[in-house]
Amino acid sequence: MDTFSVGDTVQITREVLRGQIGTVVWWYEDEQKWLVRVGMAQDYYRQDEIEHFRP
Repeated sequence: MDTFSVGDTVQITREVLRGQIGTVVWWYEDEQKWLVRVGMAQDYYRQDEIEHFRP
């Protein structure tokens, strides 16, 4: 499984926004989710809902 860091470029793999590219901006430890910004929007994703972007 991928390990992420703030500033990483990731691709969304869950149904909503699948394929969109974003940037990891924060780790929410209590919920075990990453905050990812895609354009002007941002949302929390579980580890298995994002992957490192590889062009």
